[in-house]
Amino acid sequence: LDERLPEQVACHAELLAEAGALGLQECVELRTNVSAEERGALFARAGAVVYTPSFEHFGIVPLEAMAAGRPVIAVALGGPCESVAHGETGWLCEPTPAAFAAAYAEAAGLDAAGELCARGLAARSRVEAHFSLDAFGEALEGHLVRAARRPRAESGSGREEKKGR
Repeated sequence: LDERLPEQVACHAELLAEAGALGLQECVELRTNVSAEERGALFARAGAVVYTPSFEHFGIVPLEAMAAGRPVIAVALGGPCESVAHGETGWLCEPTPAAFAAAYAEAAGLDAAGELCARGLAARSRVEAHFSLDAFGEALEGHLVRAARRPRAESGSGREEKKGR
């Protein structure tokens, strides 16, 4: 929660009020600005992580959750479409309560059957394979090697030597 942003403060207050109106204030806890240590502890207690922002450019939270071995239930828009593999490492949902409820029910069913941790392991493997420092380093190196091997254009590159130099 960034208290400098009125829309975040208002949303937080609205969520607290909604939980109270539904009689869920004893069941719902909204934490803000958690430390890395606290976030790790929360991930360890979670069966899955729900991520609701729409049109998030990338979204680090799904990757953090997946790195912690937790499947992610996310909106099928923006960044999570790149990081979450639907049906393998989590669920990508339409931005509707019904779609999230269906994904949550499936996650609860897998948890009851002792199968949810397999999705978490797949999530961790996906992060290591595609989003780790090693994966990014290898991809960058590959791009640089290919760029270095490209033949340079003889003319038209804009790098011709100026006459008289």
